[in-house]
Amino acid sequence: MFNITNVMVTGTSILCSAGTELKDVWNNISEFRTQYESRNLLNNIESFPVYKTPTINVEQWFSDKQINYIEEIGLLEDLDFLMLVVSIKKCLINASINPDICSHASLIIAHENLGVASLLNKINNLSLLKQPGNITFNDLKQEFYNIQSFAHLFYISKLFGIEGFTLTVNNACASGSYAIEVGSQLIKNKKSNLVIVAASDYAHPTEYLWLKEKGFCSDDQIRPFDKKRSGTILGDGAACILLESEEHLNKRGVDPQCFYIGSEAFQDSWRMTFPDITRGSYASTITKLINTYKIKSIDLLVPHATGSKLWDMYEGKQIETALKETNIKPNITAFKPYVGHTLGASSLLETVLLIECMKKSIILPIQNLEETDVLGIKENLVLNKKSVKINYAMKTVAAYGGFTIASLYKSI
Repeated sequence: MFNITNVMVTGTSILCSAGTELKDVWNNISEFRTQYESRNLLNNIESFPVYKTPTINVEQWFSDKQINYIEEIGLLEDLDFLMLVVSIKKCLINASINPDICSHASLIIAHENLGVASLLNKINNLSLLKQPGNITFNDLKQEFYNIQSFAHLFYISKLFGIEGFTLTVNNACASGSYAIEVGSQLIKNKKSNLVIVAASDYAHPTEYLWLKEKGFCSDDQIRPFDKKRSGTILGDGAACILLESEEHLNKRGVDPQCFYIGSEAFQDSWRMTFPDITRGSYASTITKLINTYKIKSIDLLVPHATGSKLWDMYEGKQIETALKETNIKPNITAFKPYVGHTLGASSLLETVLLIECMKKSIILPIQNLEETDVLGIKENLVLNKKSVKINYAMKTVAAYGGFTIASLYKSI
């Protein structure tokens, strides 16, 4: 029996190129109906590939008073912010949460660059109207204010009436997984009964330019663990997961979606954009998590799997080591070929998809995988849609900045 400090997932939501409703997203990715499009770079002449999120109708989710407030704080045109708040709204509905009880909820935002997209867009738009030397601080003062992470905590708390513990988390692509673990600790330590964890990322041209310079982007396809992999393609995305104590959930009389068990993390500090391959930190993180909770089998493992030549090889070898050490034989799949790489939102967004796989007892295959050169996990890679009962599922990330984390979920 689980005790009252166990952490339950009671609500989820997702916004991505496959749709803005969880049902539509699942149907579209199950039928492989997702593809990338083009987005203009800052000069509006060149373009880059991106998995775009469909248009969001903010009027559908917020009152005129709330929309006026969002406009007042300069974020009504910020798709990043709109995806974030709409994902929260949808998640609360999914969890059958009465807005009146949000006052005692906690909020954790997982994000790499809050407010930065709006600032850069404003600078770019002004540069088309003015000489750069004529752009003043007053032209950008609201946007500069909004890049402070505490501002978004205030704005979102005001919109939803949140009065509990609030925090922003930035651990690069692992942000969502770190945020989930922080939220779970609030519940386990009886500091909160209800924690909203939300993440978003708008695929901004500057993100693409920086990653392309590092050799991380592909102009073709995302091909996780495939010999022909050439990099990743960015995507817009947002997700929200509601964590709740079992005690609080029982009072509401609502069924949970799954248990969140826990995470193990490691901070590498060898290189900003590549791990120390001699330390085996990724493998040890997975091994420690399995051993800590005495898990005998993992049915599904979802790694970062960006389609990068070096990172995929590193991940594959580390997973191989962990599986040998623990004698675990999970099915392995990857979600980025369906929705793109959503950077700071990716681990939370992919966790929502992982939870859907658990609920439906279906594992989606790795798209674009024809022949792998990551031979140590070849037998674990899922190449066709698979029906299987998923008791335990693991999400792992090895991210820029040395952030390595493995997280464990259990079905109901």
